[in-house]
Amino acid sequence: MKWEREVAASEVSFDVSPHERLLLLGPSGAGKSSILRTLIGLRAPAAGSVVLFGGESNAGVRGTESIGYVPDAPVFDRIPVAGMIRWCSGFHPAWNHERAAALQSLFGIEGSRRCDRLSSFESCGLSLLLALAHEPPLLIIDDPARTLEPGERQRFWSAVSAGLADRPGAAILASSALSGPISSASSLMVLRQGRVALAGEIGELEARVRRIEFVNEGEDARCLDLWFCHKVKIRGRELELLVDNFDEATWRRFIESPGVAEARATPVGLEELYAELVRERKTPGEARLEARTRHVS
Repeated sequence: MKWEREVAASEVSFDVSPHERLLLLGPSGAGKSSILRTLIGLRAPAAGSVVLFGGESNAGVRGTESIGYVPDAPVFDRIPVAGMIRWCSGFHPAWNHERAAALQSLFGIEGSRRCDRLSSFESCGLSLLLALAHEPPLLIIDDPARTLEPGERQRFWSAVSAGLADRPGAAILASSALSGPISSASSLMVLRQGRVALAGEIGELEARVRRIEFVNEGEDARCLDLWFCHKVKIRGRELELLVDNFDEATWRRFIESPGVAEARATPVGLEELYAELVRERKTPGEARLEARTRHVS
């Protein structure tokens, strides 16, 4: 996708099933908002296509009845909160008044307050209320909580988690931080510089991420070719790897490789892997090559 003559995201493809909750994770500028705005029709991609609910469309805001959208920076007019909720509910026959009232209370939003005078936390809450109350089959949240204080950010994502727990439908949640939205997600896609750095179901990713430490007694480090490495530390002949493709078959091949000694693998949290993904500048292939070269020299 190109946006204002710059490539915002490239070679990004994904499917979201009717009950999937995808967490789109990445630092500021990774391409999250551009992707979500393209999904709902606010931006048209320079290449590729968007298919929602079985229909292909690349332009125009898509059906408001089917999508609940929370933008990255909610902005409201001078209308009172109660009037805004009443006005929006009139467009949606399936409006859930009980859910709306619960969210209004949870975020402490008084109906008499003007929408444009709400705090950032209250604006996020009102935007979430308007997105959830009409029970859409797809909820899209574009990281509105990123500027909130840590406690408020956690409260916002807890409200999202509770809102998703008792409703069917899919969700795409964008965030620059893993903690908070991870509790609501079933799958994860990490973006870095507009490209996919990691993707998969969260349970499977947690099973695949390992820290591998070993002593290389061989003449080179070709055993690294078995791993998709995001970090390589070298201390003499001692190596430490952070990998995301661990499985028992590959591990057996690795420990049976010539020169590999004192090998051990320990689980690593996705938080640590994400921190490494957004920090790294080398591709996993470049990291392996550098390790092999440094080891030989």
